[in-house]
Amino acid sequence: MTMSDTPLFFDSGPQRPERVSLPVLDELTFARSGDGYDPDEVDAFVEQLRGVLDAAEHERTALRADLAQARDQIGGQDNDEIRVDAVGLLSQAQLIADKCIADAETYSRDLMMTARSQYREILERAEEKAAQTAEDVEGATSAGATAAGATAAGAASADATAAEAASASGAAAPEPVVSEVEYVRTYARVAQVQLRAVLDALAEQVDALTELPKPDRPAPAARPAGLSAAPAPVAPEAVAVPVEGDASDDDAADAVTGDVQWDPREVS
Repeated sequence: MTMSDTPLFFDSGPQRPERVSLPVLDELTFARSGDGYDPDEVDAFVEQLRGVLDAAEHERTALRADLAQARDQIGGQDNDEIRVDAVGLLSQAQLIADKCIADAETYSRDLMMTARSQYREILERAEEKAAQTAEDVEGATSAGATAAGATAAGAASADATAAEAASASGAAAPEPVVSEVEYVRTYARVAQVQLRAVLDALAEQVDALTELPKPDRPAPAARPAGLSAAPAPVAPEAVAVPVEGDASDDDAADAVTGDVQWDPREVS
């Protein structure tokens, strides 16, 4: 195969220089001229090689440009994918944050409602207890006043009866029964102590009510009827019973250790 019989192959591609292929060198032969090769064929082969090398250089440049463009496109796609992933992650984080906030608001709302409900229950129990205490105080005061009035009436009746009997017989008035009078006075002292204890308990309940935390908008509570008009306690000085004898008031009061149940019918 001579140089003239060796063609050069050119392949065309889209937007690329012509692709050339070198001749098969193993099958290439030059015509001999004298002691060497034909210089014309050698020069022609060199020119062909120069053209092939130039075409290869152009092709390499085009391929590099295509590679750079492809890398730019791939890099842009990566950036777009990164942006999409970042947006998705931020959206998911926002949803999680919104859910956490909603859960916290729901929990705080439930906690506030529970606290208000417990506060109302405590306040209602305290008001009921205060009303019951006021009723007890009113009952104890009424009972004390009734007992004191009955005692005074019984003592006055006994004194009047004794005076009438003395004036009728012309003799000296008999001395009143000391034990019964001391019993009445001791009962008055015990009633006063019990009434004071009840009033102290009521004051403690009222102080406990004032120490409760205030709600945001508490409903106005009605004042118990017992607290609006509590009767004044009867002082022991209101029962004036003349006493003649050696027994003292302190000794008689110390002798009573429990609740005294007195019956006016015992005084005759």
